[in-house]
Amino acid sequence: MVFGRHGGESSGANGACGFKEFFEPYIAPIDPEFFLRQKYSADSPLDPKGIRADKGLLSDMSDQEFHAKYPTIYHLRYQLMHEKRQFDVREIYLAMHHIIKYRGHFLIEDGADNFDAKQIDFFDQFQRMAAVTAGLPELETLVVPDETQSDAFKRVLFDESQTKSDRQKVLASQLLDIQDNQSKAIKDFIAALTKAVVGMKANLATLTSTAIESTDKNDWTKPLGQLDDFLLKHEEDLDEDGYALIDAANQMYSAAVLAALVPEGMGFSEAMMARYAQHKKQLALYKQVIASLPDKTQRHELKDAYADYIEHAAQNPRDAFYKRVTKVLEGVDSADARTVMTAISHDEFLLKQRTLSNGKIPYQMQQHEFDAIIENQKAYYPWLATPNPVEADAKRLPYYLDELIGFRVPYYVGPMVTEKQSQFAWMIRKADGELTPWNFFDVVDREKTANRFIQRMQTTDKYILGEDVLPKHSILYQQFEVLNELNNIRVEKHPLTTEQKQFIYQRLFVDQQRKTITKKNLQDTLVAMGEFDKAPDIGGLAKEDVMMSSLATFADYSKILPEAISDPTRQNDIEDIIAWSTIFEDTQIFFDKLKTVDWLTTQQRKRLASIRYTGWGKLSKRLLQQIPTSKHTNVMAALWATSDNFMQILQDEQFQEGLYDANRLPEETLTPDEQVEKILDEAYLSPADKKGARKVIKVMNDIVRANHGVLPEQVFLESADDPQKISGVVSAAASNWKKSTDKPHRASSMKRLRKN
Repeated sequence: MVFGRHGGESSGANGACGFKEFFEPYIAPIDPEFFLRQKYSADSPLDPKGIRADKGLLSDMSDQEFHAKYPTIYHLRYQLMHEKRQFDVREIYLAMHHIIKYRGHFLIEDGADNFDAKQIDFFDQFQRMAAVTAGLPELETLVVPDETQSDAFKRVLFDESQTKSDRQKVLASQLLDIQDNQSKAIKDFIAALTKAVVGMKANLATLTSTAIESTDKNDWTKPLGQLDDFLLKHEEDLDEDGYALIDAANQMYSAAVLAALVPEGMGFSEAMMARYAQHKKQLALYKQVIASLPDKTQRHELKDAYADYIEHAAQNPRDAFYKRVTKVLEGVDSADARTVMTAISHDEFLLKQRTLSNGKIPYQMQQHEFDAIIENQKAYYPWLATPNPVEADAKRLPYYLDELIGFRVPYYVGPMVTEKQSQFAWMIRKADGELTPWNFFDVVDREKTANRFIQRMQTTDKYILGEDVLPKHSILYQQFEVLNELNNIRVEKHPLTTEQKQFIYQRLFVDQQRKTITKKNLQDTLVAMGEFDKAPDIGGLAKEDVMMSSLATFADYSKILPEAISDPTRQNDIEDIIAWSTIFEDTQIFFDKLKTVDWLTTQQRKRLASIRYTGWGKLSKRLLQQIPTSKHTNVMAALWATSDNFMQILQDEQFQEGLYDANRLPEETLTPDEQVEKILDEAYLSPADKKGARKVIKVMNDIVRANHGVLPEQVFLESADDPQKISGVVSAAASNWKKSTDKPHRASSMKRLRKN
């Protein structure tokens, strides 16, 4: 497995080679064309341009003989692990190649030695749910199971002797029994959760506390087995709490699927062998049922259903196969037919070895068998046990070949070439040479590459071209969101006064550090302030009965940095830490960055490293703190000292002037056309969008010329995709079209461009 090359020496120079190269010196002497046959096994012998290579896995054994000896690859894997004899090195290669090819997911961090599928901590997942639901008004009184109750929940979930529906009812009953408050919201949540974890269709809007239109209910009612497709479609609809709830439920569902795949006391290969034997036995029963049916049409339907299920799996999944069989057999009164129907009701009829459920297998389970093969065969082939030269991984991945199981290219690396080789690449190297799993982090600069990745993905300020936005969890950005939402609130149909707003901000967000503020919290605070004798009418909330914004990061960091959080000299460092948490998913990089903040203690670094944030805001620090308004030093000061919201502040003439200056390009070095091209070059637009922007600008130039140099009062842009994609480009270009126009007129025109 060699990933890429950029000058320098070949892999032989640094001692690293791929899987095939590792085995080749030992296979070539006994079967010189072994790898050639693997490579061209799919080529037709009738292809005039095809490579003339013999067919078959082994040169000295027919495929029929091989498959009689090993009915499936899992039979070979199992024997390699348990039989104390010397196997053919080619058989070892085939088995280990299969493990590497289907090595599993990386969602669990424990090493293979510590991993046990049956010890997945359900109590921990329920605690995660408790932390989220405590901040949701409709679920804040939800009681989650303790450790003993969590174990009982897991036992029922793993009980394959019951149908999904039966298990769901028992699990829902268990959770309802411990509730003090059995409101409709809590009952609905428990129903959604229990349906989701057993694999039934569940209302994911209810599970994630997401408000949706009633017409969208069907679109949000999905099984967790289709979660990837669901998230692709609804990624923007879920907030952080929703993601946390759905992830906790998915962890439980995945554990149940894994337990069903690999029953207690079995290894993965052993479980697959048992599934093969069960399929063989059930197929014989199925054929008996077909033969017993007097109706020819029914016999053909069952034969066709099985053929489609086996040969055209994508179009005929297991559920569709079960429906076809059930439709034929539901009226058949025979012991064999009833046996088939019972197996179908338990989702255990004619199971395949290769299914989507295999995606729930963690790599640790595959590595365990990989290492067992090495342990059993190293007495005959000592080179199999070559130690892993990567010191950081040696404990988790003890063997050289283990790196092919446990190594994964970090998501932020992207194409494994440099910018010089591809305009779509951003990887930064520390050294030349071939990239392999064994030298990857010696060659690739992780920190700079991760930074570059975020810079490419990060959007820019909505109002200032090219200015980086703040992280969504920046304390400054959350302060902006809170103050802006408070300035939108109406009490008895009037805006909050400055004194009321500042009192609410200090009491609820700073002193009490509430992450969720309800309408009742606001009413109680205003009464406590002495402004009202009874709860006043409150409107203007972003959500019906709760504020959408909070100082959640301030609350998190106050527990870890109680003194620094209010120290003005530490604020820039704290904002940097939040940005690193957002940028670097790689824990080691994040921890290394924390070491550069010298005033942090070791314990504080560890606690900060455990808090990870995601997402970016829409505005920059420059917009919020560095552009003055007519009466205040910046946007944040205006939000604090007045009842104006951000959209009202945007109309301020001096602020508009500041925006104009912020977006102005260096006119002395670039012509207007060159400035437009510079903007387009830096914009995150597709070539098609850039082409459209150029056409719009040309049309605008023609309009300005035809109007004797006067900018139009209003500009309307219509786009089939996103009309705001190119609005920033056109807005910036507009400031350069009329050089003789005075600045106030240009700023006003620019405001209209953005507004329209």
